Amino acid sequence: MKAMLHHHTKDMRHQQRFLDCIQSLITKEKKGKGRARGKHCGMLVDGGTVNCTLCKEIVTREIWDLHKSEQCPQRIVACDYCEFELPAVELHEHQDVCGNRTEFCQTCKKYVRLREWIGHEIQCHANANANASAQTSSARIIPEREVRPPPPVRPPRPMHGAQHKRLLFTIAVTGIAVMIGSILFQREESF
Repeated sequence: MKAMLHHHTKDMRHQQRFLDCIQSLITKEKKGKGRARGKHCGMLVDGGTVNCTLCKEIVTREIWDLHKSEQCPQRIVACDYCEFELPAVELHEHQDVCGNRTEFCQTCKKYVRLREWIGHEIQCHANANANASAQTSSARIIPEREVRPPPPVRPPRPMHGAQHKRLLFTIAVTGIAVMIGSILFQREESF
């Protein structure tokens, strides 16, 4: 975790230097100095083109903003489920795995896949929320901001006693199996 935080901080500093460098290059180009190279990022600006330092693609100045925000396969994006930041080219594969994780729904006491969480909230809990608001609306007028339910909060998965014991039992059985296997393997080699 500490290494990942350090890496993220380092990336943020690099990104800021990169943006500062881009600004200085744009200023040089506007002054008519023509071709210029960034002193921090090494990016070469030649008239109307920019070399993307992430994907090494040469992009025209007109689509540079679009490229760095939406098109560059190496741009950093956050996962919808865990908010982990990674290159856009790896996002689909990460979300396939991450979206299959489950979280416990406190309302219906079931485990729900993260990729199905919003649909689950709408399908299973929208009627309950609508009925509750209909009952209270007859008594008094409720402002719209009070009617809307708060966004779902995914609580951390609790480790129940039975699950914890089952995990320890599995680890113990695996350790015993490894020990027996290594003893038998040593006996076979000695013959």
